[in-house]
Amino acid sequence: DDDAQALIAEIERALSQNATDVSPVVLAAMDVRRHMRSLLTHNAIELPVLSFQELAQEFNVQPLATITGRSGIARNVSQSLPAAQAKAGQEAAS
Repeated sequence: DDDAQALIAEIERALSQNATDVSPVVLAAMDVRRHMRSLLTHNAIELPVLSFQELAQEFNVQPLATITGRSGIARNVSQSLPAAQAKAGQEAAS
């Protein structure tokens, strides 16, 4: 599927553009988390996939990139978001 491959390409690009001293994860909506994990696994990408509901409030989310919608467009972001605010920017990855 072209959309899935575009999404994988953008995740790989975001990973290659960020520091190697971080432990990235993919944050996804709860209803797509399982499917995202399966997609990554089938494409040999070993990243934890979490939903926002699984993050404890004391965690601080630092998005490295946001990948949105069918276009699979990634944009780098540098600001830090508390987990409570992360729900608003749902497709954050890191």
